[in-house]
Amino acid sequence: MFFAVTGARSVGIAHAGWKGLRDGVIVSTFEALEARPSDVFVWLGPAISGPHYEVGDDIREEFAGSPFATEGVFKTRPYGKYQMDLYAFARSTLQALGIPVENISGGGFCTFSDVRLHSVRRDGKAAGRMASLIWIER
Repeated sequence: MFFAVTGARSVGIAHAGWKGLRDGVIVSTFEALEARPSDVFVWLGPAISGPHYEVGDDIREEFAGSPFATEGVFKTRPYGKYQMDLYAFARSTLQALGIPVENISGGGFCTFSDVRLHSVRRDGKAAGRMASLIWIER
């Protein structure tokens, strides 16, 4: 996730899988910006998408006590597993922090299905690496 504050006063970048999301990486990054929610813009970078991210009940239970909405985050599979939509949880958290929905974009690049992107889950240990950068120009 890329965070930018209106007027280029500050920027931030955060990477999180399910553990980071559960542990509050979005909240911590937002708080570090010290900005009003309406001044924060967020772009959700590449991640595995819900249809390709299967988790067990143990992970779903990790989010049971979350202060953020989990509706639509977990979709039941017919054999006792769940599809987890990391993007849906991130959007829910960002909106709960007061960031306007129109200030949140991205979330359309699946690292599993898009062969332009690297994925250890898809390609195994031989997968490449990706880098993400954000900066302020003065």
